[in-house]
Amino acid sequence: MKGTSPRDIETNAIHKGKRLREIRADFSDFGTRRRYSFDVHDRVVKYLQAEGGENFKGTSNVYLGMKYNTTPIGTMPHEWFMYHGALYGYRSATQKALEAWVDVYQGSLGISLTDTYTTDVFYDSFSLKQAKLFDGVRWDSGDPFHFTEQTLEFYRENRIDPASKTIVYSDSLNLERIEQIKKYVDNRIHDTYGSELILPTT
Repeated sequence: MKGTSPRDIETNAIHKGKRLREIRADFSDFGTRRRYSFDVHDRVVKYLQAEGGENFKGTSNVYLGMKYNTTPIGTMPHEWFMYHGALYGYRSATQKALEAWVDVYQGSLGISLTDTYTTDVFYDSFSLKQAKLFDGVRWDSGDPFHFTEQTLEFYRENRIDPASKTIVYSDSLNLERIEQIKKYVDNRIHDTYGSELILPTT
């Protein structure tokens, strides 16, 4: 960004990593798309891993995953559903996209995005087979508390133990928000957090 420079990189990353470990929040770095620079991103991942301990689950950046011997981790993009909408029509887009994802990745990358065509449409399309195959779902817009209840209800209605599944929370997260969500979830389902954890600039 022209006219800006990163500040307090180490201080902020260390604080965030320590705090997430203290509250036992599993988290991963999703910072590649909106990072200030590669160097800043590299340093942030280094400090988050060091301070987050076992609660740091990986990074969406494959190179940094290799460099720091951590899991390259991520979920499906909105564009995946959008492509299937353009190809098959929007009424069947979600179901077609989920089926294709399973065919392509064969059980890997098992977290499904839910909000491309609204969460209600997603759960109307999410079959029992898919619900059992996917490890969990990702919240990326709207009210996280409503989404949590909607997801728990969906799994229970389909006789799936919510404790065997995961919600990845990823929209506009900061430490305060993560603490609020984690307290609300209260171990009813496995909660984990994917965030850019953007550092301040001046």
